[in-house]
Amino acid sequence: MLAKLDPEIGRSYADMKATVLHELKLSANTYLERYNTCGKASDETYDSKLRSLLVYYLESRCVDDFVSTVPLAAGILYLAMLQA
Repeated sequence: MLAKLDPEIGRSYADMKATVLHELKLSANTYLERYNTCGKASDETYDSKLRSLLVYYLESRCVDDFVSTVPLAAGILYLAMLQA
């Protein structure tokens, strides 16, 4: 996939990241599901895996400050309560 990219995209990390995520079709819901079903692998700490998934999820939802996180977190918890 990377070999097919326009060389201009490869010069910017943000552009490359956006292109790869678009190609893999990773959405905010995908990250949330992976976060909720996360298990510990032998080669990494559980904390680092959860942190990475959470950061990717928040970035995909365009959250860039703590204040923006609160309504999102409240909505996630509310949905989890409805599904229980």
